[in-house]
Amino acid sequence: MLRFSYILNSDTTNLMRFLSAICLAISLITPPAYAIDGLKYSSLIDNYYQTQSIETLWMDGRGRPSRNAQTLLETLQNSWQHGLNPENYHLDDIQNYLASQRNIAPRFFDTMISDAYLRYVRDMTGMRVSAKAIEQDSRYWRSAIDQTWLLEQVKNNTDLQAFFKSLEPQGPLYAKLKETLIKISQSPYQEHTPLVLTETKLLRPGSVHQEFVPLLRKFLNVSAEGWQENVYDDELVQAVIHFQQDNNLKADGIVGPQTIAFMNKTPRDKVHQIIANMERLRWLDPHKPNKYVLVNIPSQTLWAIENGNTELEMPVIVGRKKRPTLSFTSTITGVRYNPTWTVPKTIKREDYLPLLREDPMALAPKGIDIKTKTEDGWMSIDPAQIDWASVQDNELVNFQMVQGPGPTNPLGNIRILMPNQYNIYLHDTSSPEYFRSSDRAVSSGCVRVKNPKELADFILAPNSNWDDNYTEHMLTRGKMADVAAQQKIPVYLLYLTIWINEDGSLTYGPDNYGWDTLLVSELYNQKKLPIFNFFSEKNRTTLADNL
Repeated sequence: MLRFSYILNSDTTNLMRFLSAICLAISLITPPAYAIDGLKYSSLIDNYYQTQSIETLWMDGRGRPSRNAQTLLETLQNSWQHGLNPENYHLDDIQNYLASQRNIAPRFFDTMISDAYLRYVRDMTGMRVSAKAIEQDSRYWRSAIDQTWLLEQVKNNTDLQAFFKSLEPQGPLYAKLKETLIKISQSPYQEHTPLVLTETKLLRPGSVHQEFVPLLRKFLNVSAEGWQENVYDDELVQAVIHFQQDNNLKADGIVGPQTIAFMNKTPRDKVHQIIANMERLRWLDPHKPNKYVLVNIPSQTLWAIENGNTELEMPVIVGRKKRPTLSFTSTITGVRYNPTWTVPKTIKREDYLPLLREDPMALAPKGIDIKTKTEDGWMSIDPAQIDWASVQDNELVNFQMVQGPGPTNPLGNIRILMPNQYNIYLHDTSSPEYFRSSDRAVSSGCVRVKNPKELADFILAPNSNWDDNYTEHMLTRGKMADVAAQQKIPVYLLYLTIWINEDGSLTYGPDNYGWDTLLVSELYNQKKLPIFNFFSEKNRTTLADNL
């Protein structure tokens, strides 16, 4: 107090020096107001600095950004290559600080870099949006890395470049998606006249269309002689077939709504799809076991992998849009031979109850036994004795519908045991004719596999009593039997709408369930999409303007 009085009584020069000193002291302990609200992990970072007795993690002895800081800033600037938004990582504030002639509040600057680092790594290793908002269950996917452990990596690692590289999924698909995203961003945006087929819904080989066929030729780069310009000739048909094959469409040369929709995909559409798929790939645990089964729902394909080799690849039938096959992970615990089928509640409510209301004996030809719950357990009943017209949907829990083994059983002869809350599993089918179709999204949610015997053998081969005739022997018995797998196998049901073809090109598959659109919309709403300027030189827009 005496010191303060003395200064007040001194000359103006001393007073100004004192005030400047106060302002400087305040600036060292109080961060610039413009960035305070943006620090998500400031409390955790401050606590770590205190417990470790360190002043800064990212500054060298001269008070300038260290090599690790430079590596991080470069990584953050390039984060758009992973479909991330660099603006989420304080880059403007960091750059403003570095450009300033008076680098005050170095501790706050260091905290800001730590916060950006934690945000980035957690975005690269976990879900960036609410699982519920995108119809997912976070329990099945990778959890973001612990923040304190991440700060330890900075403290003990002199070069973070390899660490950042290790965060990326290491499979070929992620690398190809990243490469394609960069390539699209560097390519000049070309306006594409949308293909619209008027007067008819389908263009068949040999047809003539004055407006559509010339546009189709231009799109596929197929020329024609004079008067043939408007004719859908053999050469153009072959080009369409190749396009359909590359995009997992029915390769019949007939141009309809689905083929046209794929032809009308813009660079913006492709970028949306790439970002959604890169996001999902980052949800997967990077450490896969030596043996596992993978189902990709959009491509309707199953792979059985062992020691990095594809032992089985087969088409599957997946859920239709109203009854989707959900995306999750589980563990295969065994195989059920000659299974019975307990009708799921959705099929009971939506399919079978209306039939029973019209005819109480409608399920009898299918061999379905209807039971009701009693004090002694489930007991078979005569369906004709039930007034099905008065049975409400919520009362169906009192009825069990079970179909025994046989040729009409929807599960076929084999069911793969993989416990999960959705009651979704892999199984054989009594309707193999659906495998002849290119679009096999027709089930009620479960996954029907084309070669169930081969899959069963893949699962049970490690068992001590297994041999080449084991599965056939179990099937000929005709009775339901469960065989436990001595080696449990993880199974992944994924929703990846882009995949790699045999020639190394990408297929942009269908978003049958609308989950790509849902995910990109949620990222956009939370300002987590990168900003691209390559869509239009005249109009600088955000990526999701057209959502």
